[in-house]
Amino acid sequence: MEKKGRQDERDWSCAQAAALNYRIINPRSKPVNIKADVATLLKKSPQQSSESSPEQLKEVPAGQEYAVVSYEEAEGGHYKVELDFGAGIWYIWSGHWRLSWEDGEESDDEPMRMFTEADLKTIMPQASSADIRTYVEPINKTLYDFDLDTKTRAAAFIAQVAHESGSLKYKEEIADGSAYEGRLDLGNIKPGDGRRYKGRGLIQLTGRANYRQAGEAMKLPLEDQPELVVRDPYINAAIAGWYWQSRNINAVAERGDFAAVTRRINGGLNGQSDRLEFWERAKKVLNAENNSVQAIPETWQQVNWNDFNASVSKYFTVREVTNGDPRRIPQDDAIKANIVSLAQELDRVREAWGSPILVTSWYRPRAINQAVGGAENSQHILGIAADIHPAKGNLPQFQEWLDKAAWKDKALGYGARKGFVHVDLRPGPNRLIRWNY
Repeated sequence: MEKKGRQDERDWSCAQAAALNYRIINPRSKPVNIKADVATLLKKSPQQSSESSPEQLKEVPAGQEYAVVSYEEAEGGHYKVELDFGAGIWYIWSGHWRLSWEDGEESDDEPMRMFTEADLKTIMPQASSADIRTYVEPINKTLYDFDLDTKTRAAAFIAQVAHESGSLKYKEEIADGSAYEGRLDLGNIKPGDGRRYKGRGLIQLTGRANYRQAGEAMKLPLEDQPELVVRDPYINAAIAGWYWQSRNINAVAERGDFAAVTRRINGGLNGQSDRLEFWERAKKVLNAENNSVQAIPETWQQVNWNDFNASVSKYFTVREVTNGDPRRIPQDDAIKANIVSLAQELDRVREAWGSPILVTSWYRPRAINQAVGGAENSQHILGIAADIHPAKGNLPQFQEWLDKAAWKDKALGYGARKGFVHVDLRPGPNRLIRWNY
């Protein structure tokens, strides 16, 4: 990724990642939560509370919940957790807490797979079967985690990955990186930085500055341990997803401007004919030949509700409405109309906030709503409600902005401390509806 001449929560997909005791918190993921089962303590060290001074302890009542940015196992049955919204780093004893990563609350809905092994073999006929088996799930997970899971975006992404990695053969630059020594534009300021921060990842991350930025975004110590990039297939693929997202490449991919996509990846058009061949094959596999610029539906009748990649509005798809679950595809015309109306309102929110809006939950048929513990009269059942959070920006500030400005005349549930904000189309301001989660 050198600029020549001029990236409701999920665990790593492979066992190596678990062994490293780090965790990636992805933008499309559900929030990680902890909830106190009994009155307990947050502690500044994993030692016994009787051995700690009062200023190192924080009393927590039973039932208290916190959103967690990252966690790792610690000694004596403890976890070290970084609490969200600036609440600090603490140790907790696991026996006193309900931990969402241990009790199965993390992933009641799995993302749809964009590519099968056969698909990748068609796109990259020179790729080895072993590499395809290794990378098919990490690539699918990356597409979901980094907002790349539409036909247009996925086709452009896999084409660039195929070229940059030599059909998944090269996960690390063959050269030793000495050519990057002293490259201040890459942040290589210390002797040995060129070799240490050589290109790694399916779209090669290059230079100290890029390693630092990717590490900060993905909650990984990549500047201190750059070799982590090649120690796990998901990280290897996710680096490409982070780079793509951080350069807003989706915007040009959606326009079908593949030359602009290549320039943002490569800095020029090196290898463009090879990239184009991968792109053409990917579009055929995904049936995306005519999807480079999708028509924006104005009514529910214009939506192909059986295609998860079909647009519901300018920025939202059937996949986001249904969470990629065929059981959630709406059948009732009134509900379909409600969904399109809400999507159009959320389009306006997205443009005003200036960041993609990510959906935790949207339409839930009554049986599914009951199964996930939703309220009996939940507006999700009618398709007029969604739980959302911004891809960028502070969630409490986003909630306050919705409350005072963008959603001031419609119903709003304050859920920022749990990682989302509930919005629905019930009217105000004469009947302003507000509540806390």
